[in-house]
Amino acid sequence: MRSEEVVSNGRMVLIFIGRNASDPLYRESCHYWSLLADSLLDLVSEGIVKESDVDSFNLPFYDAGEEEVREILQKEGSFEINIIETHEHLVPYKDSEEDDDETCRLKFGEMMASRKRFITVTMLVAHFGDAIIDRLFEKYAHNAAKYYIAARSCNKTTVNFVVSLSRK
Repeated sequence: MRSEEVVSNGRMVLIFIGRNASDPLYRESCHYWSLLADSLLDLVSEGIVKESDVDSFNLPFYDAGEEEVREILQKEGSFEINIIETHEHLVPYKDSEEDDDETCRLKFGEMMASRKRFITVTMLVAHFGDAIIDRLFEKYAHNAAKYYIAARSCNKTTVNFVVSLSRK
């Protein structure tokens, strides 16, 4: 329990991906995880990773809705919810109006690869070893850059929650 690590009246801020839809089967944010699967399969086709290793890899993922987050926190009872903010943004996005599509595409691919690497590297190394990691995320950046082109016309969104809590 995180509450044991926080002093009385201490604060904690959580930032995580979520969803706006009430349906837990809503899969809007799964496109980034599909890119990781595609990148692993690219390594299979290159003979770097065994297909059986990819088939046996399980990366748990669940994107909660705001009401679920509130319900879980209230049920657990150790924290007071100060505020829950929902930040929704279209993906992909431009850093500035001067960025051309090629620059945006490459930046987007590198940014997404960096983020997913940070989140998943421990689990990936435990399952596949560290020898594949650099190549895997080079592939991820490439696939995310290709995805950028397709996603521009889809208006896909990503939802992030910022949750401020105080220990009771």
